[in-house]
Amino acid sequence: MGNDLALGKMVTSGDAGVQLWDLGKHEFFNKLVLTEYPEHALHLTVQISDDQVSWVDIYKAASADLVKGGRTIAITVDNLSTRYIRVLTEPAIDEAEACPICQIQVYNLESVKAHMIEHLGLYGGKPQAVKASKESFHLYLFIGQSNMSSRASIESADMVAINRAYVFNGRHEWEKAENGLVDNLPQITMIQGLNRYASVEVSTKINGYSMASTFAQVITDHVPGIEVGIISNARGGTGLAEWQKGAGTGLYEEAVRRTREAMKSGTIKGILWHQGERDQNEPESYLSNLYRLITDLRNDFQAPQLPCIIGQLLHTKNAIFNQTLTTVTEFIPYSNWVSNEGTASIGDGTHMDNASQKLLGQRYAERILEHYSNELAANGKGNASL
Repeated sequence: MGNDLALGKMVTSGDAGVQLWDLGKHEFFNKLVLTEYPEHALHLTVQISDDQVSWVDIYKAASADLVKGGRTIAITVDNLSTRYIRVLTEPAIDEAEACPICQIQVYNLESVKAHMIEHLGLYGGKPQAVKASKESFHLYLFIGQSNMSSRASIESADMVAINRAYVFNGRHEWEKAENGLVDNLPQITMIQGLNRYASVEVSTKINGYSMASTFAQVITDHVPGIEVGIISNARGGTGLAEWQKGAGTGLYEEAVRRTREAMKSGTIKGILWHQGERDQNEPESYLSNLYRLITDLRNDFQAPQLPCIIGQLLHTKNAIFNQTLTTVTEFIPYSNWVSNEGTASIGDGTHMDNASQKLLGQRYAERILEHYSNELAANGKGNASL
């Protein structure tokens, strides 16, 4: 949609107080505008669905809030996608003839500036000395859109540093791999996950519990004698085209810049990619375009066999797209994918919850361990450390 609006096609629901729109295909959006809803409605609920079976509430308002809003409501959301939108209203008793909603406008508002670089200041917490040698300090780049940034909650049990693991901050220093605040960004008052030092994520977004945390825990548990460094530089709401080298957004260039800085003290061992909500309507071209991105990254890191692992979207998203991701090994050498089985959203139908982030983190780690175990076996090194 870009900055354009999509006008949904009204579908007759047959139920009083229920308005249903079909956008014709999955659309990525971050703003809805409703006009001409029942003036004296007792409440108004907006829901979205990919299949008209499972519905997710994205907005609720009582009569007092509706009066304040007049006959137009603008609803801002955090980068969701859907095909169907349903509006539920309950007219007041004295309003037998409820005025129907005349129009719904669906927007995907993008930044006015093409560049998506948000933070270039020297920000970070207490630095930690890496004990491992450069060869034994294994680095992993985590990039993609909002499920890689994470919007999941951080539980009290998650407030523990991961032994032998570090996160790369904005000062080009290593910190303990743990959830926390950004010491010299006082405007951030909520505990953040490992994407909090991303140079491209919007500062008002919450970087929740990251799959990178579980990933680092699994790797260090299974591979003695190494340490793990996490470079997380994801940004919500981004499409694959915006991540390509030379796209003008800075997403690719920042991922490379930060990784090269990190590589001064370690060895890059993998690219972890989780993205696709913006691209799920174009499954036929996705993997060939992803091949271009991964090839450019491998060339810039001078690591032609660097493994790349990708992940499926939530099962509520485009099934053809998710199935396409399972064929990644046919398009990209030294790649693999992880399943969405058992995952769930935080309630918005798009963003994975805490348990799902942990599940995917484990699966990403298992794929990396599998890759290097196969490589070692091929080289006749048995089960030696990676």
